[in-house]
Amino acid sequence: MTIHIILLRGIISPTLKGKIKSDIKEKFGSSSDILDKINWEAKNTEYLTYAMLKKKFTFETPFQKLESNTFGNTNVKVKYFGLDSTAGEDAFKQVTVLFHNSDTDFAIKIDTLEGEDLILYRTDNVDNFSDAYAEIIKKAKLFSGRKNMKYGDDILKIPFIKVNAIINYDALCNKIIKNSNGAYLKFAIQTVDFSLNNYGGNLTSEASVGISKGISAVHPRYFNFTDTFVLYLKEKNKDLPYFALFIDSNNVLLRD
Repeated sequence: MTIHIILLRGIISPTLKGKIKSDIKEKFGSSSDILDKINWEAKNTEYLTYAMLKKKFTFETPFQKLESNTFGNTNVKVKYFGLDSTAGEDAFKQVTVLFHNSDTDFAIKIDTLEGEDLILYRTDNVDNFSDAYAEIIKKAKLFSGRKNMKYGDDILKIPFIKVNAIINYDALCNKIIKNSNGAYLKFAIQTVDFSLNNYGGNLTSEASVGISKGISAVHPRYFNFTDTFVLYLKEKNKDLPYFALFIDSNNVLLRD
C-alpha cells in the first residue's frame, strides 16, 4: 500500500482554495483543518504549496499491552505496549535491532504489513530530524551486535501515542529565501494527527507554505522508550523517512 497524498501549488486565490477542498473531498472524503486559516484574497505575487497525506500501518502480530508506567522524569503513568517474556515468538520477529550501545542509546525498526518501516530512536538530544536520522544510519553501520530481538529475553517498551496538533512555524517566516530575488515565507502551517498502539498506527498530516515575492550481547537488552525519543516512518527500500515525530513529554501519550 502506498501513501495517499495530495500536492498542489499555485497563486493564492479563492479558486485555488476551492480546488484543494474539492481534491480533499474526492480523494479522502474529509475536510481541511488549515485552509480557513489562510488569507485567500492575496496579491498575485503570493504563492502557496499545499500537501496532505494519509497513511495507516498495521503490525503483522499485535504487541502485548504492558503495565502502565511513568515517562521521563514525571510521576504521571502512561500506557505502554511491547515485548516481554509473555509475548509470542512471532511478535519478536517483526522487530530489527538497528543498534544497542546502551540502555539509553538504541534504535529499532518494526516491520508493517503495508511495507512501512517504523523506526524508533532513544536519544536525549534532537537538533533536527535530518541529523538525528543520519546518526541512526551511522550507528547502525558501526553496530556489530545481535540484530534480532531474542525471544523471551529482550524487553521492548513503547508508549501509546496520540497527537492532534496545529503547528505554526513562525520562526521560519518573514525571512528572505536565499537565491530567490527577495522571496520570503509568509506563513508555514502543519497539522499532525498521529496515533500509535499495539496494533499499528494512523497518520494524517497537512502542510501549507505561503511564499511572497518582493522581500554482541549475551545478557537481556532493554529497549525501553520511557524517556525522550524520536519516531520515523519510512517506506521500505526508500532512503529517507516521510514523517518524523519527537516525543519529549507525556503530553501526547495515553495516560493510565
